[in-house]
Amino acid sequence: MTVLSSTPQLVSPFPGLRPFKSHEDAIFFGRHEQVNDMLQRLETCRLLTVVGASGCGKSSLVRAGLLPALHEGLLFGTGSEWKMIKLRPGSNPYPELARALSEALPAPRPGDLDEWRSHIQAMLLSGDSGLIRVVNEAGLPQGSNVMVLVDQFEELFRFRSLVCSEDKDTAEKQHATYEERNTANAFVNLLLETIRRQSDSENVSGRRRLMPKHPIFVVLTMRSEFLGHCDAFLGLPEAVSQSQFLTPRMTREQLKDAIVRPLQLFGATPHPALVNRILNDVGTDPDSLPLMQHALLRTWQNAKERSEKQPLKSEQRVELTTTDYEKAGGLLKALSLHADEAYTELGSDPVQGKSYRRIAQQLFLLLCRQTGEGVVVRNPIQVTEAAATAGVSAESIRHVAMAFCKEGRNFITFSSDDQDLRTDNTLDISHESLIRNWDTFKAWIKTEMKSAADYAWLLKADVPS
Repeated sequence: MTVLSSTPQLVSPFPGLRPFKSHEDAIFFGRHEQVNDMLQRLETCRLLTVVGASGCGKSSLVRAGLLPALHEGLLFGTGSEWKMIKLRPGSNPYPELARALSEALPAPRPGDLDEWRSHIQAMLLSGDSGLIRVVNEAGLPQGSNVMVLVDQFEELFRFRSLVCSEDKDTAEKQHATYEERNTANAFVNLLLETIRRQSDSENVSGRRRLMPKHPIFVVLTMRSEFLGHCDAFLGLPEAVSQSQFLTPRMTREQLKDAIVRPLQLFGATPHPALVNRILNDVGTDPDSLPLMQHALLRTWQNAKERSEKQPLKSEQRVELTTTDYEKAGGLLKALSLHADEAYTELGSDPVQGKSYRRIAQQLFLLLCRQTGEGVVVRNPIQVTEAAATAGVSAESIRHVAMAFCKEGRNFITFSSDDQDLRTDNTLDISHESLIRNWDTFKAWIKTEMKSAADYAWLLKADVPS
C-alpha cells in the first residue's frame, strides 16, 4: 500500500522537538477550532497576537494551522494569494525583516538580491511607512496579500532586562543597550502604523497618507509572561489587548487526535495502551507538547526499525507499542537520551585536533543566555560568531551543529530553507524544552553559572584571581 504519495515531503508523522512547518499541515491535528477563532480575530483587527506559555504550541498553531488556512482562502475578504514574511526579531529586527522581505518578495531585477535587500532595509528605516513602501514597490500581482509573521516577538524586550540589570556595564555597553531599545521602539511603531493606516486613511489634518496597494496583515507570537513588557512601547498594550489570542491547552481528545491521526496517514497505528499511557504522562503540563512530539517521533522510529527486521504482511500496519515508547525513554527521558546519543557520536576535529564534544558544549552554552529575571532562554547566534567566540573554525561549528540538526533529531535549527548549513546562517535551539530537559545540557549550564557567580564574587571582594 502506498502512503502519502501526494505529499512526499513528509518523512515522519511527527516533527519531534521543533515546531511544525507550514507544509506539515497534513499531520497537524487537534487545533482546527482554534484556527477558526484566529481567522475571525485577524479579519477584524488585521493584527493577531498569539500568546501562551512556552511549550504550548504557539508557533506550530500559526505555521501549520493559520498560514495554510490563509493559503486556502479561508480569511473572509481575501483570496488565496499570499506572500508570507516570516522572521524572528532578535536584537536586530530591521535586518531580519529586510532579509525575510527580500526572500519573499521578488527583486525588480533577477540576480540583484543583495542590492534589493539593502534597498528594502533603507526603506524600512526611512520612517513608519517603510513597510508599506516596500510592499508597494514589490510589484505584486493583483489580488495578492501580505502576511508578516514576527515569531517570538518577546525577543524585542531583551533590552529591558539589560537596562534593569544590577551589573555595572561599561558606558559603551550601556549605549549599545539604549540603541537596542530605540531600535525596538521604531520597529514596533513600524508594525503598528502599517496596521493603523489601513483602517484610517487620513491623518489628523485630513491629508491623505501613503496606503498599501495590497492588504498587509501582522501576526505576533509571544510568551504570556512577557505581556507586561508591552507597556515599554506607546500604543502596543492597546493593540495587543484588541488582537490577543490566548492559546488554550489541548483537551485529552485533541491530544488523542494529535497522536493517532498522523500515524494513520503513514499506514501505522498506536496500541490503545500506548495512547492512554502517553495521555496520562502528558497530563495538564503545558510544557509537555514538545516532549510528547519528540517521544512520539522516537517511538515511531523504534517501531519502524522493528517492523523492518520483521517484515509485515501486505495489509498489516506498523503498530507502535508501549515497549517502543519505553525503549525511547518515555515522555521525560526520550529527549535527554536522544540528545546524548548525538553528543556521543561526536569525535575529534582532524584538522585542529580539538574534541567535537568540547566544541558542542561551547556551542550550546552560546545558544542560551540568562535573562535579568534569572531565566535561561534561547540565544540565536551566527555560525561565524560562534566560531570566533569559541576559538575554533566555522567548519568545526558547522560539523557539530549538523550532528544536532539532521532530520529526526532537530535539536538545532538554522536560518535557511536549504538543507545545507552555511557559515553565514544563524543557529538556534529548536525549543527551550531542550534547556529544561537535556540532563547533560543542564549540567553544563549549572557549571557555567557557578563559574560566573564565583568570578563575580572575586570581583566584588577584590580578591586576585
